Amino acid sequence: MLDSHGDAAERQWSCYQAANAAFCDAVMSISPTELDTVWVQDYHLMLLPQYLRDASPSLSIGWFLHTPFVIADMYLTLPHREEILRGVLGADLCGFHIYEYAQHFTSACGQVLGIGGNTGVTQGPDGLFDHASRRSVAIDTFPIGIDPAPFER
Repeated sequence: MLDSHGDAAERQWSCYQAANAAFCDAVMSISPTELDTVWVQDYHLMLLPQYLRDASPSLSIGWFLHTPFVIADMYLTLPHREEILRGVLGADLCGFHIYEYAQHFTSACGQVLGIGGNTGVTQGPDGLFDHASRRSVAIDTFPIGIDPAPFER
């Protein structure tokens, strides 16, 4: 982001936060219980899992990204990279289309948030342990698509 666009970027960030907060308010307005699962979809709502976790700590939350997750080096260029990754880590399960995207996410978390310590993450067999929240987050792949046979001529 060019410095000359800093004010615009901050206004956009405020709007992104407000949109995620509005979705959180809408979900919480139906009074979900720990028996419910809230599925959060895509990059538009990367802060929502943590907002929901703050509002209802025992809520079951899943998050799925329908687009590629960029390599960690790209995440290092984002001005609010830590907040975005911490937002996603509010979920109990983070889903990606393919293994490489899941690896990009775990790598970005390690590079941006750090490894171990009081605030970093540690990778385990099923996902990440977030030391800041003292929670485990499952990371998995869920390839989705359609059967192309009916569309072939």
